[in-house]
Amino acid sequence: MQRLWEYTQSVILYKMKTKIILGAVVGVLFASCSSEEQTPVIERPTFQSVDLTDVSTVLATQAINPRSVRTVYESVQKFRELGLDEVTPLSEVMASSELQNGLRSLDGGSGVESSFNVDGLQIYWPNAEDWDGKTLPIITFKPENGQYIDGDKLMAYKYSYVAGGVQVDSLLIDEEYTLENPVWIINQNGLSMSDIERLKKGLPTSEGVLYSSSKRDGELRSTQSSGALVHETRLTYMQVKQQHDDWANGGSEFDIFWMFPTPDFSLSTHKFRECFSRKDIRRHRGRSLNHLLNTDWSDGQLHNRLKVVETDSGSSKNETITLSTSMSYKPNNGSNLSTEISGTFSATISIGRNDDHIMDYVIARSNVLTGTYNAGLKSVTKKFDGRGVYIDVTMKELRTGNF
Repeated sequence: MQRLWEYTQSVILYKMKTKIILGAVVGVLFASCSSEEQTPVIERPTFQSVDLTDVSTVLATQAINPRSVRTVYESVQKFRELGLDEVTPLSEVMASSELQNGLRSLDGGSGVESSFNVDGLQIYWPNAEDWDGKTLPIITFKPENGQYIDGDKLMAYKYSYVAGGVQVDSLLIDEEYTLENPVWIINQNGLSMSDIERLKKGLPTSEGVLYSSSKRDGELRSTQSSGALVHETRLTYMQVKQQHDDWANGGSEFDIFWMFPTPDFSLSTHKFRECFSRKDIRRHRGRSLNHLLNTDWSDGQLHNRLKVVETDSGSSKNETITLSTSMSYKPNNGSNLSTEISGTFSATISIGRNDDHIMDYVIARSNVLTGTYNAGLKSVTKKFDGRGVYIDVTMKELRTGNF
């Protein structure tokens, strides 16, 4: 172990500033197996405040618990179904009673256990869906400021059981390695624990973001009386063919804004988030969607607007979106006469300062009507694209009450 310690200190070429939390995380997740499994046990070290160059040594003194690996796998699958990338928040993994017991045994009264109740720490498991259920993962960390080794590699630690203990090998890996081997990358995301709870209930986040699996039926409904003819507009398909982030950060998350004018010269804005894993993107796997964008894009609305950004970490900023157009509407005064207004309609949206702009379209209603027509469904679909992202918008004629 001493030689491994010295070797570790010499090969790690980058530093990250996450402290005791991650050191304790890896200690718990790779705590020794139970005696009934007859897995070798080695002494756990004392945990102190360390950065990730030291955490690598902590990892080298731990033995993987296969049941803990299964716990992480199941949690990753759960959050994938909820619309996230192949990740699990560490706070969720710690909900396992087995891991809680391991954490308490590591704590020693130092207060490490409470350190897990923090926002943003997660395990990212690329290609988790391909796990064979047996092979033990190796561990690595997201580099600080993109400081990879030899261009695109990370130092990782591979564990195997040998007679009398655990053997730990260090190796450099790149993304190609993750295609054939299970790898855990400890990194951060922007979701708070309260947002995680909202996500599990199918609710939008505190910033009003609806993830792909969220319960959004009923979020928008026509204000027309039952039986009125409307032109409901939905986002019905999305495909991504270009990676928009480096491999240690994971797949790509896209915020989709749809905006349409209202009588008070504002833009009604609806925001959705779609997460595509790196495997989704690599294999060009598209997905059918059913996001309701506009309950009635009538001929009185000459334009709507579509904006898509790929989200990145960092602080947010407010951006004013404008749309110069005209619209007609019937006032709520019992009159059947329409009122027409024209000018600049605006809305303020929140986007990250580091977000990548993917597409931004001012869409004429007449342009949508030039799309592919489906006579049976009385619908027309128009395609939009930008920077390797492809989106279908479908306008359907129907009577209210027939959603």
